[in-house]
Amino acid sequence: MAFVFIHASLMNDFLIPNLVDSYNNNNSSPSVFVSHFDPSLESIKWHARLGHIGQDRMSKVAKEGLLDRLTEVKLPTCESCKAGKATAKP
Repeated sequence: MAFVFIHASLMNDFLIPNLVDSYNNNNSSPSVFVSHFDPSLESIKWHARLGHIGQDRMSKVAKEGLLDRLTEVKLPTCESCKAGKATAKP
């Protein structure tokens, strides 16, 4: 497997590759790996990993630098949390 390293810039939520500055460590059929950090997706993943903790507590943990690159936490409505807090009908 060959790895290709491409310099890219983010413009209007799109990654624009600069193919002139690319580096390929093997000349046979390269594959491309693109990494993009999305804070909202990271917030959701960490919310689930930490047992569905609340946004306030998760923000404190993020500010302490314990959640990788995540610094700001914005959680959407979590259906699992809503279902867990719902009371059973008689």
